[in-house]
Amino acid sequence: LLNSAEHPAECHLGLRDYTKKGREYLDGPSLIVKADGAVVVSGKTLATVPPGKWLHVEIQLDLGSKDAAASKTYRLALTVAGAKPQVFDALPYANPEFSQFTWFGFSSVGKAGSVFYVDNIHLDQSAK
Repeated sequence: LLNSAEHPAECHLGLRDYTKKGREYLDGPSLIVKADGAVVVSGKTLATVPPGKWLHVEIQLDLGSKDAAASKTYRLALTVAGAKPQVFDALPYANPEFSQFTWFGFSSVGKAGSVFYVDNIHLDQSAK
């Protein structure tokens, strides 16, 4: 993810569950990269990424865990180009009822004319 230095965006990255009856969707892992570079999860700034620098985002979740607490949280690793990863474990889902990963997306929630870039997306399901 690269937020433009000239026209920085407010970018939302999220995973959703569209299987819950009576609800449009439930948000699971969710983060916002603000125009000033703040990376915000659940209203809390976890890191700051300078606009114009590539950011590698890695999200790991275990939807098959027998541990109820583990199945309601995820691991987030943020790596700014040329820097060491910043890792955040046991982050809560935006909605604790999230249980299935059925949608993944990026959206711009900032001002018109703002720009961000997405490259090298990799989704993987691993067996334990």
